[in-house]
Amino acid sequence: MNKRVSFLGLGLFFSLSTLLFYFVIFMAGDFEFPLPSLTTLSLAILCFSIWNVFPDIQSNDERAQFVKKQTIFSTFFATLFYVVIFTLVINFIDFSFEIKEFLQILIALIIMTSSLILVVTNKRN
Repeated sequence: MNKRVSFLGLGLFFSLSTLLFYFVIFMAGDFEFPLPSLTTLSLAILCFSIWNVFPDIQSNDERAQFVKKQTIFSTFFATLFYVVIFTLVINFIDFSFEIKEFLQILIALIIMTSSLILVVTNKRN
């Protein structure tokens, strides 16, 4: 039970740090979207997702292994989809992305996708 509570604590910490990012940006008068807050938001989603499914995937039985494999399989294809979409956007639309911004968005999308697919796959099976 201690491990599950630690995921809840980390999720709350990352949620509060994300809210702090938004609060500081709002108080500074700059209304640009801060990309580091996207990373902390994705980590908060990851912690809450693992907190939710931890009792089911803690035991390494056949069902838990199937859920993990299905999550990785689905996340792989979602990542391919994201890369194709980013490639099309960069090539055909005049955006000025830096590689750092691209990687921050891609990593946050991968973390959020894998977390949400883990929860959905766990509930469905």
